[in-house]
Amino acid sequence: MGIFDTDDYEVVPEGNYAAKLEDCSLDETKEDPKISVTYKLNNGRTMWQNFTFKETTVKWLAWQLGVIGAWQLAKKSCTDDENYAAVARACLDALGPSIGKYFEAEVTHREYNSKIYADLKLAYEIPAAIAQAYPKTSAAQNQNQKAPPPVTPKKMDNNEEIPF
Repeated sequence: MGIFDTDDYEVVPEGNYAAKLEDCSLDETKEDPKISVTYKLNNGRTMWQNFTFKETTVKWLAWQLGVIGAWQLAKKSCTDDENYAAVARACLDALGPSIGKYFEAEVTHREYNSKIYADLKLAYEIPAAIAQAYPKTSAAQNQNQKAPPPVTPKKMDNNEEIPF
């Protein structure tokens, strides 16, 4: 599972952004199925999230896909929770209605092999009107601009068992 920036020449600055879900696709050519999700940030940059479905990534998948609403819908439609390909297909189907929606996203940096990468982490869905009000630069770039107040996020039930 990886989250990466599209541009080799300049990493997306750290900060909070409005991220519009632009596209999603499923790759089942490898041993573990993978969903790729494309986002357009409010500063015009594009980022992707890759979700590889396997035992070691289940909690991360449940959380991040839960923010979009795909995990809950996939749980309802998938009867074979041991088959990660079936779970991935159910999640992809559930992602479809979220295309075009906006999410509060935090971009952070990490270093790997002497290169800086931008990671994207979703927090919660936000209305399009609020997404349009987000500053075009990160908070670190412009201390005078603040992101609009957050919408109350949906709570995740920490006691809920994850079936996949």
